[in-house]
This record gives sequence, structure tokens and C-alpha cells, in this order.
Amino acid sequence: MKKRTGKVLAVLTAVLLLLSLWGCRADSSGGKKTYVNGYREPLTEGVKNTITNALYMYNTFWTPLETVSAWSTSKESQRKFVEGHTYRGIPYGQPVHKGAYVGSIATVEEFCAAVEDSSSLFYTDRGENTYYYTTENGPIKYSPYYSNDCSGFVSAAMGIGRHTTRDIGGNPDRFPVKSSNVYDAKPGDLINSHEGGHVILVLDVVYDSANGKMISAVTIEQTPDIIIMRSYGIGGANGSIEKLRERMTSGKYYLCRYKNIDNVKLMDGALEGLPKTVNCISEPSSLLSADNVCEGNLYVDFGKNSAQVKGFSLSSEKIAKIEYSAGGGTYKTASTAQGSEYTSPIWGFSYLENSKSFSFSIPASELQEGSVVKVRAKTSGGNYYEIANLTVKRAPDTVPFVACIDSYGIQFDCYRIPDFEEDGSQIALNGWCTADDIVRFEIKTDSGSWYPLGQYFREDVYDYKRYDYPNCVECNAFNCGVDVSILEAGTHTVTVRAVASDGLAFKIFSVTAKTEGLTAAAKTLIISGSILVVLLSAAAVVTVILIKKRKRKKDFG
Repeated sequence: MKKRTGKVLAVLTAVLLLLSLWGCRADSSGGKKTYVNGYREPLTEGVKNTITNALYMYNTFWTPLETVSAWSTSKESQRKFVEGHTYRGIPYGQPVHKGAYVGSIATVEEFCAAVEDSSSLFYTDRGENTYYYTTENGPIKYSPYYSNDCSGFVSAAMGIGRHTTRDIGGNPDRFPVKSSNVYDAKPGDLINSHEGGHVILVLDVVYDSANGKMISAVTIEQTPDIIIMRSYGIGGANGSIEKLRERMTSGKYYLCRYKNIDNVKLMDGALEGLPKTVNCISEPSSLLSADNVCEGNLYVDFGKNSAQVKGFSLSSEKIAKIEYSAGGGTYKTASTAQGSEYTSPIWGFSYLENSKSFSFSIPASELQEGSVVKVRAKTSGGNYYEIANLTVKRAPDTVPFVACIDSYGIQFDCYRIPDFEEDGSQIALNGWCTADDIVRFEIKTDSGSWYPLGQYFREDVYDYKRYDYPNCVECNAFNCGVDVSILEAGTHTVTVRAVASDGLAFKIFSVTAKTEGLTAAAKTLIISGSILVVLLSAAAVVTVILIKKRKRKKDFG
């Protein structure tokens, strides 16, 4: 697994949000985007611009030329942005008295230019917050010179300069309060804390076609050390809508909206950042790209009959078909379907009907190491564009790694069956994995698509395993929550894997859940199996637990 390098990419790239998992149908709802089981309300241009601006900052990829300390109470933080590693999103900071808020004082382009210049203030100075942290009230807090805090992030998305959470909470005329009920949230709303400590932006909401109730929500927030996106409900990686409600309640949050949000304009560069195409290969190697071909490796087990390739593509022009070629042979037509799980308005609002998911299998006998598999799309206008170029490599028999599932209580060398605490509607999955050059953790349910998990870096894990995995310096921990309350009756498998920079993907663990009696009043969840060793081969399954959940009364929220 080679070490990843990259240039600064200030473009909007593929955002896998774990959104609606249904087939798309004709829009017959007076402007609502309708799906088999859900729909989205139409958005004003101002709300669309707010969301696009937020995503522009989130999808800014940058690679520091030198190691830079992250947000801290000292100039040299233990947390670092490591030289040569690529990061997604503006870094967190509070450069109140020294430094520049990105999106207001400095543009995204200026941030990117500073990252590419070793003599810039990004490397030669530190941002400082002395507004609240004086000698009497606490130490100065330091941050990357170009950075953003939570309120600076949402303020930049709305184009209003920098407002603090206290400004937002204390200005009901400009930010009128809506309610504290999560089910009232709409895209563009702010989730602000009563304590004045944090603010979150609502990106996307999906409603049930039968009763109009929220069934999916996506939020985005600027937190230490970088921007984080979270998804709840159907297809979500952070648990049920109830989990979002609990977070709002425990943090004393309320919903408010910028009074003039319908007048929000796009940031400079945001519109140009929208890609003409969005491509993804999810099986067997996970690769993301925007406006570019997916370049990577196709790892093949030559002991099997065939190798399967799955992915999707979105385009500003309607896709007629998707084709593939192996080893320079003739192009064949791949199986395709409407890629409805990717038809989110955050793609740029013009790709809703122009997505195609695809899959195809190539006999192993037709593949040779070093040969190239090509995937391309043909548009309704007769134009072709490339989706992927994949170099065939032999899959290794094993991938050495060490994993720990914290949510199940499994420590380094502890193989006991732990207590499994779960609320009846969610499987909580969090832990860590160390291996050479992990760049992403992903999850899927059953045979669905792979989606990225919330991921972060743990210094204690790196310190423990650093001599075995010297390149494990970007991400080694993950967390998510799977909402099982919406799964149909039957057996379901949730799998988590790690992906390295060269596209080699390996399973960390999977959980098999059997749901029974899915009624509005109560559900029974059975998790079955047994825990295996923590150090595993590439094909091994790690976590399986036997617990029968008692029936749970419905929470009407």
C-alpha cells in the first residue's frame, strides 16, 4: 500500500451521503422530488446557494507541504495535519485576533494558495484567539492561521461575515427561532445551542411519502479538527432520527433560520467547483473522483471464477448507457439502474435524473496482471466520457491489520463476549484499525453500496502500533450508528471495511442482525454469531454477537 500524495483540489467532489435508498419515479407532486418511499421539498435558490457554499468548503482537498499543528491551547498541538497527507475540508480554528477566517476574511482560493506556498502564513505563523481567553479567563488558543470555527463556517455559507453562536442566539430578528423539535428541520436551518457553544447546518431532509414525516436528515458542522458531515435515519451512518433528537435535547439546541436566506449568493469559485460528472467505483476497490476518471487498481482473486465491478456515475447530461472493456477488448454494455441513492440536491441540483448505477462481472480467465479495465458512459447526446481506468493486480492472500471494536468492549487481546448495549433502534459501531496507509473507512448494509464512515485519528492507537504501521498517520478510528428500525423483517448484514490509498479494501468486521415483527409499536432485534480473533485475514469477518432484544415501546419523539 503506497503512501498517498496529492495536490490541493478546491473542487466539489463526490459526496456519499447515505441518503434515500429507493428507485426514482416521475415527479407528480407539484415540485416535490418524489421517490418510491420518500420525497424532498423544493428549495429556494438562496437555500441551494447556502448548501453549495457549505459543500464547497467541505470538499476542498488540501495537502500540507509541512506538518501543521491543529487547534490547541498551545502553539504545538499533539494533533497534527501531517505533511504529504491529503485532507478534506477547511481546518478548525478561531483566528479572532490573528489569522484569517476562511470564507469571510480569506477566500477558499486564498487558503488553497497558502497551502501550496511553504513561505505563507499557513506555515510561518499561528492563528490566535484572545477574545475570551485572556490571562484572567484562560490561556490563548492557537489554530492554523487560515481556519474556521462552527459559527464562522455557517456565516460564510450564508455570506454574512462572521457571526458567533451568541450573535445567532441573541438576534431573533435576524435569526428567528423556529422550534426545538427536530422534525421541524429543513435544509438551510441552523441547529444552535442554548449555551452559545455550537451551531450546525442542516443540509438535507427526506420525508415519508405516506405521512410526510422526516425519515432522513444530513447535517454538516465545523468542529475540531476539521469539517464533519453526519447522516441520520434511513441510510444514515450516525443513527436514527431519534439520535439526532437526543443530541439536540442533551445539548440544549434549537432550530433557527437566517431571515434573509433566500437572498444568499454563491461564494466566488463555488459554482465553478460543481463537477460536470461525478464518478465512483465501489467494488472491489473504492475510488472517488469528480470531473475526472477514477484511476486505481482492480484487485482480483484469480482463484475465483470472476471479478465484479460496481459503481455509479452522475452527469449534467442524461446517461444513455455504461460500457466496459477488459484488456483492450471490445466494449460491452454493463447492467445499469437509476442510481436513486445518489440523487441528492447537493450534487449541484442538476443531476437528479442523470444518475446511473452499474455493475458487471468479468471472467477471471479474461484478466491478466497489469492489464487495464476501462469503464465509460455514453450520453443521450452521443458523447462519451470515461468513468474509470483500473489496473488489474493480484489480490493478496491476507492483509495484516489489527482492529478493536470499542462499542463492543473488545480491547487489544480481549476475546470475551462483551455486553452489548443498544437502544432497540440502532447498532452503534465505533472502534479503530491500524494498517499501512488507511485513508477511509466504509460501511454497507446487505448488498448495498459502500459509504464513508465518520473517521478520525487517535494518538494513543498510533503510539501503540506505530512501529508496525508507520504510515497509519491520517486516520485510524471510525464511528457510526446503523438505524435498524426501518429495515424490513428478515436477516441483514452490516459490514465495515478499510480502504488504503492504492484502492485495496479489506473487511474489518460485520454484524448480522435479524429483525422480526416490524410494527409501529415494537421491534425485536437479534444479533447472532460469535466473536473471532482481532487480527484477521482480508476475507475474515470479525464481530458477531448473540443477544435478543426485548420489545421496545414506540418513542413518538
